Amino acid sequence: MTPKTIKRALDLGVLERDGLRFRVPSPRLLHAGVELVKLGMSVGAVLDIAENLRDRIGDVAEHMVRQVSDHIIAEHAPGTVIQSEEVAQIAELIRRVRPLAQQAVDAVLAQEMAHHLTNVMGDHFADAMEHLRNEDQATQDTDGPHGP
Repeated sequence: MTPKTIKRALDLGVLERDGLRFRVPSPRLLHAGVELVKLGMSVGAVLDIAENLRDRIGDVAEHMVRQVSDHIIAEHAPGTVIQSEEVAQIAELIRRVRPLAQQAVDAVLAQEMAHHLTNVMGDHFADAMEHLRNEDQATQDTDGPHGP
């Protein structure tokens, strides 16, 4: 950790100031980052992932909340203003969506990671095969058509 990465972690909300100390608002997020660093990733690369997740998942979360909210509001107060006694009920319904949204994000993330892992590994093995073919061709060109 450098002053630059600490500032970036603060800007991303991975860390928060608490007097002279730091507080971790999401231990699960920090744990995931620590494990990635242990696997060999740089702190900067892990913060890149955190930033990307915050941006993209933030957009998904906003969309989901708006969609669910619009549906629930339309169901409970179609064409009218929500009454004060309905606000708590609607808020509770939206809160109940959170674990469902987390399950959906987890499921889609797992599917997409499996798909992309297959592609990445396929590309890696194709590159390795191409490298081996080039080495074989270079050896044949050096040895001539009949070998050494």
